[in-house]
Amino acid sequence: REMQEGSRAFLFSGFPRTVEQYASLGRWLSSLRGSFDISEHYVWLDVSDETARSRSRLRRETAIANGEEPRDDDDDPDKFENRLQTFRTDALPMLNLLWSEQKVQRIDAEGTPQEVYEAVKRAMGIYEPTLPKAARL
Repeated sequence: REMQEGSRAFLFSGFPRTVEQYASLGRWLSSLRGSFDISEHYVWLDVSDETARSRSRLRRETAIANGEEPRDDDDDPDKFENRLQTFRTDALPMLNLLWSEQKVQRIDAEGTPQEVYEAVKRAMGIYEPTLPKAARL
């Protein structure tokens, strides 16, 4: 979204990941509420384990094919399975809490990167104006 001059905003990506982090973030945001306009938006990019595995595998194969070093932290198959398990044990309870509080918007992230990007923009209320075809140069 376009920012007004002098405004301040920030976005956390991949945070909070646990119920404890969510509680801590809530306390911190509460301490800022008197001084700042706080707006909390949580978006969950929901994707199946198989799609996540496939995307990880593709990133790894693409890096190798391009002569690059794969991202071990994300795309090593063993580490990836550990991350899925960590998601289930740590992040999923936090997402369920956000869901029960009606604070999270679930986005089906099975689509193409462009489709997911458009869904995220819609979820966050970010719309890009488009001109009718006749008005385009």
